[in-house]
Amino acid sequence: MFSYTKKKHPILMVFSAMLLLTACHNYYMATPAYLATTFQRAATIDSLKLADRYFILRNGNESFYMSNAILNQDHKTVECTLNTILPNNKLHLTHDGRRGKMQYKKSVITDLNVLNEVHVYIPPDTVSTFGKYSLDLNKVQKIEVIEKDKNRTTGSYIVGGIAIGIGILAIFTAIFASTFSFNFNFPL
Repeated sequence: MFSYTKKKHPILMVFSAMLLLTACHNYYMATPAYLATTFQRAATIDSLKLADRYFILRNGNESFYMSNAILNQDHKTVECTLNTILPNNKLHLTHDGRRGKMQYKKSVITDLNVLNEVHVYIPPDTVSTFGKYSLDLNKVQKIEVIEKDKNRTTGSYIVGGIAIGIGILAIFTAIFASTFSFNFNFPL
C-alpha cells in the first residue's frame, strides 16, 4: 500500500530551487579580431575607438587602461596614456566573469561595463608603465572584443523557462496530490 505524504513537499521545493539556480544567466564572450596585417590592426583599433570602447592593454601579467588612445597618421603606432584600470572594468580581467563562467548580471550596473571592453595583448615587456606610451601595432598579438554571448544567454533563459514551468507543475501536482489520499491495494 502506497500513500503520498507531506514529507515530499520540501524535496520538491529544493529540487525546483536547484533548477532555477542553474538557469537565466547572462553571458559574454571574448571575440578575437582578425589581425593579419598592421593595417588591419590599425583599422580594428580605429573602428573600436570610434565606438567609444574601453581599451585595456594586456602585457603579460600586467594590465593597463589605455586612455586618450590616438592612432598615428602612419597607422603603425597608437599613442596613449597608461592608467590603472577602474574597478568597474575588472570583471573579465580578474575573475573571467562571475563564477569564472564569463557571466555578468544585468541588474548590476558595473557588470555591464564588461560589454564595452577591448583587450589588446602584447608580449611582456618592461617598457609599459604608467604614463605616456607608444604602442607599436606590430607587437600586438591579438585583440579581443568583449560582447554579449547571445546564443549562450538565450539557451540559459530557455532552460530557465523550462525549469520554472517544471517547478510550477511539480508544486501544483504536489498540492493536488496532497488534497487526496491515494491508496493502492494490489491483490497478490
